[in-house]
Amino acid sequence: MEEIAAEKEEKKMGIDKKIGMIRNDHHNRNFPIAGDFVELPDGRLARLSVIREGQRVQVVGDHASNISIYLEPGLFPVNASGSVWDSDFDDVDVDLLALIDTGKTKTASAWTFRGMPEAGGDVWFDIDFKVWKI
Repeated sequence: MEEIAAEKEEKKMGIDKKIGMIRNDHHNRNFPIAGDFVELPDGRLARLSVIREGQRVQVVGDHASNISIYLEPGLFPVNASGSVWDSDFDDVDVDLLALIDTGKTKTASAWTFRGMPEAGGDVWFDIDFKVWKI
């Protein structure tokens, strides 16, 4: 029993370190990624959901539970998964190069793997995503 508890604690320390590295990466970046928030000129708050080079950027409403953001240290997502299209925001055009960092953040959920990618190996955590404005 003690060995199992010690093994669980060792894994927890490893995932805590990994999440800490992810949080540090996010704090230091100066470019938008999927999952970030955007203050729209009309006052609505949206989230970047799909970023494809040369194509229109998709945004969804500020309902964080509807999109899933997978994060790894040193890697940044270009796309979310889940409900990445929102008809209420279909008219929104986002130019990534024109976004301005507000200096604000908003907490939302993200996930990563404990170790090797495998079923049931996901760990969800809260992280501060940047807030940009158009």
